Amino acid sequence: RELTTFPDGRQRMKHPDGLVVVDFPDGGKETRYPDGRTTFRDLSGNLQTQHPDGREVWEMASGNRTALYPDGRRVHEDTSGTVRRVFPDGMERSVFADGTRHVRYPSVNHFISLVSQR
Repeated sequence: RELTTFPDGRQRMKHPDGLVVVDFPDGGKETRYPDGRTTFRDLSGNLQTQHPDGREVWEMASGNRTALYPDGRRVHEDTSGTVRRVFPDGMERSVFADGTRHVRYPSVNHFISLVSQR
């Protein structure tokens, strides 16, 4: 293993398998994995992961999670159990913890909402 300390206080540890871990003076940590993923955890415990396929995932210390995909899709998951998917064309699909589903279709100037139970 190879440890490098930078003048700004960062420390970088390179492992023989290609793993690289950078510790920042403010408590943040960046980890670069051999498979191409990169994670960054801040002092608050929030975690951002960048995947080689272009996907980015934020996992907040609160438990909420958001994923952004290269094609423009977004998926939000919160601690209440709600999952909301937003598509590039503006359509939104939500599934709530009780199983209720909500779909919003964009039209010219407004959304048409359809609500259904399981």
